[in-house]
Amino acid sequence: MAPYLQKAPGQLQNPNDTASCRYCSLTVADQYLAGSKIYWTDRWRNFGLVWAYVVFNIFIAVVTYYLFRVKKWSLESFKRAAKPNKEGKEKKEKKEKEESS
Repeated sequence: MAPYLQKAPGQLQNPNDTASCRYCSLTVADQYLAGSKIYWTDRWRNFGLVWAYVVFNIFIAVVTYYLFRVKKWSLESFKRAAKPNKEGKEKKEKKEKEESS
């Protein structure tokens, strides 16, 4: 087994056992995580990204709760916003005429 271990990277988990050979091709978890492009050198950046994600989700949850549970929406307010206000427009035009003369 010694010649194989010199050529192949990895770790023999039970070197004294003769019946069952337990060999792991990885020596540290960084080798496994590198396959997913996760590196130890990026740990603080990743930590910050996780907290930014958490804070953003809490913010969106609170805003959504406020908009749908706390704020009282009525169909009347949407109808008023959709209709043009003729009285307001007429008053504005009358005020503009007075200011220009």
